[in-house]
Amino acid sequence: RAGVAGHPYRLLILLSFLVSTALNILSHVFSSAFSRTYQHLIRDKTKHGVVMEWNTRVVSNIHAVIGSYLSMFVFMDQPSLLSEDILVPSYYARVTIALSVGFFLCDIMVVILFRKAMTNVGTTIAHHIVGIVGFWVPLEYPPGCEVLPLIFLITEISTPLINARFFMYEHGMKDGLVYTVVCLFMSLAFFLVRVVIMPAQFTISFQNAYRLSYQTGYFP
Repeated sequence: RAGVAGHPYRLLILLSFLVSTALNILSHVFSSAFSRTYQHLIRDKTKHGVVMEWNTRVVSNIHAVIGSYLSMFVFMDQPSLLSEDILVPSYYARVTIALSVGFFLCDIMVVILFRKAMTNVGTTIAHHIVGIVGFWVPLEYPPGCEVLPLIFLITEISTPLINARFFMYEHGMKDGLVYTVVCLFMSLAFFLVRVVIMPAQFTISFQNAYRLSYQTGYFP
């Protein structure tokens, strides 16, 4: 495992991209067959953007579960990644990052292809480009700087709740108690993993910026 570095991860990125694309198609097939709400959205020409967002959110849920689980597994398996010695090589971290890059590439492809029907296209594309570059760059350097994008992946813990709010809204459940509870938990999870954790990420990055650039040639 120690010898697996650099270019071999490009194949994993490609496989992740293809699987994510297939999952988008499967989401459309199964949603068309079993969801009346989705069937209504398909018939309404003004809702085609929502249809594409529906499928991308299904896939993002799968990515969120896998990405956040693997991230926590890596940190539990190698706690030294969160200590001062963040340049510890991690095979599982690189695999996790490569899977995420493939997902981001698929998602940005969908947004670009259906940009006329979707909203906030520019913001979404910019967000994904930053994510793709930030995640891909460490894979092109010697193992040892995987912790930085891995911390960002922990933020995916809140994604299923964000998507649950979307699906409940589209199903007309926004006036129910369950919807309110989901929104509250979503806000709490978003604050904890997307706001509170960010200072720690930037602190680790800047504290180790010199070591990263000197030892690996990679500057976060």
